[in-house]
Amino acid sequence: MSTTFNLQDLLKGDAAQLQSLFDTAALTVPTAPGLTPCHDLAHAVALVGTALTPAEPLAKQLSALLAAHQLALAPALMLRVMVADKLFQTLCNAMDPRLGQLLSRMALPVVMAIARDDTIYSNAQHPLRQLLNEVGQQGYTWYPRDAKPHQQFFEKCQQLVESVRQSTEPTALLAATTSFRQWTDAEDKRARMLETRLCETEVAHLRLLAAECQVLDLLNQSLAGQTMPVALIEQLPILKSALQHCLINDNTQSPFWRAWQRNLPLLGKVFATGEDIDEQQLYRDIPQLLSELERNLHQQRDTSDHYQDFVDSLSQHLMQAIQKKPLECNTVGAFAYPEGYTDNRTHVTNAVLQHAQTIATGDWIVLYGEDGQPLRCKLALKLPDVDQLLFVDRSGRKVTAKNVKDFSLCLSTGVAHTLKPVALDDLIVSALKQLIALGDKHAEHYRQETERQQAQEAAAKQAAAEKALAEARKLAAEKHQRALAEQAAATQRQAQEKAARAAEQLAREQTAAELVSTLNVGAWIEIAEADKPALRCKLSVIISSTGKYIFVDQVGRKAAELHRDQLFDGIKTEQIQVISKGDKFEDQLVKVIRGLRKDIS
Repeated sequence: MSTTFNLQDLLKGDAAQLQSLFDTAALTVPTAPGLTPCHDLAHAVALVGTALTPAEPLAKQLSALLAAHQLALAPALMLRVMVADKLFQTLCNAMDPRLGQLLSRMALPVVMAIARDDTIYSNAQHPLRQLLNEVGQQGYTWYPRDAKPHQQFFEKCQQLVESVRQSTEPTALLAATTSFRQWTDAEDKRARMLETRLCETEVAHLRLLAAECQVLDLLNQSLAGQTMPVALIEQLPILKSALQHCLINDNTQSPFWRAWQRNLPLLGKVFATGEDIDEQQLYRDIPQLLSELERNLHQQRDTSDHYQDFVDSLSQHLMQAIQKKPLECNTVGAFAYPEGYTDNRTHVTNAVLQHAQTIATGDWIVLYGEDGQPLRCKLALKLPDVDQLLFVDRSGRKVTAKNVKDFSLCLSTGVAHTLKPVALDDLIVSALKQLIALGDKHAEHYRQETERQQAQEAAAKQAAAEKALAEARKLAAEKHQRALAEQAAATQRQAQEKAARAAEQLAREQTAAELVSTLNVGAWIEIAEADKPALRCKLSVIISSTGKYIFVDQVGRKAAELHRDQLFDGIKTEQIQVISKGDKFEDQLVKVIRGLRKDIS
């Protein structure tokens, strides 16, 4: 089973591989038992169309509604609808909720068009793919705002949605996309021009704003919460203006700024009241302040009369303080920061600051206002020397300005986060990767199942082989036992036969010996010789001293001469048959006497 799918081949239009991918991945989609598979999406939608809602994914709705008709989408078709659902829902979810809700009205025709045409995954020029890409690239920066360009964009999207709802034919989709793109191109050009003019006019304001916040930091850190004469507190705005003028025209290295930076903390302590006052410290600090006022603080260029009045008033109050004259004092309140800026005494880690520094001009972010409304804006201007950031909306209009520290706090607390464009091309790549993963998962499952079955078959074969081997061993053992038994029986038979032969031999020998011993003259025997007729002859003479036996034929001629042993062997081997033993001597004598008597009578 082939399970290798190549992403690049799929993106280049390998239709056969894409079809195989959906078919393979669909094997992981659970099927509803007892329901008839439906392979026609248009028929399924027509069957339950009145009950469909654009808010819910089509695949989920069809599963529930078709079950009432004893139907279910075929797995491969269900998978296509699920992928199309996810592509479109991901695109809509990246938009502002109001725009996403509008686009969801064309969910049904879009999902159906994607599910029935796989070429959208491989053809970047596919009309529906171009339309959705255009909507994704433009729509992710829009949010509801009481401005004409924002309202017009929403209206153009409404027109686009209605065009798609009426027809998803390629020519209709191309016409709708072209019209929408022409309008957005013109609006983008107008927005860039407006953004450029805004940045040019905002540079000076941002520098002034940065200087003001830096002065406020210095004053609040040194004086807020401290005790000072009422008259001096009322004149502190004069000092604020002088310090701000110094930063704008010079920098933080100017003698005027550095002198006040050094002496403002002392100023916050010399008018303190209570029992814990260190008089010796006052006698050191106040003369130092008076000396600084005389030597350094008059170095400010273009010093106004108001500033001179403040310096004179401060000198008088310092002299009264060192002389321990009573002064009408009050607690200094913190100076208010401009709208959108916070007290920069808040500690921000370097890591958070570095995160804010990585935001580049042209990057989009989402800022959440006090009412929780997300503001989708772009960083249009970044002034590193004063740590100021300017944000605009998609039409090039100003949304807000923040310093780097405040923006870092927004990022770290979730009040702001980066915004990335949602491109259908990227979603398609992601979807194909997930399908390949499903295909690989099934392939791995198939491989494991195949290996399991092969292992089972191998185990069964092994068990059968072992069983056969055991049976063979058993049969061999039985055969061996039988062979041993047969061999033992044969040995026994051979022994018995040998014993029988020995007994028979012994019997023949005994018989032969007995016959030889009992042969008398006149005995007849028959001698068998090979290739000769049997010779019948009679024992004529027995020579006991030599053991010879002489035999004659019927006419008395010598027929054979045998030694006792030869006669014994011949009788034993049955080559010599004893026909008669002959008469004993006594019997012969009796016969002779009887014959004589017969003759006499």
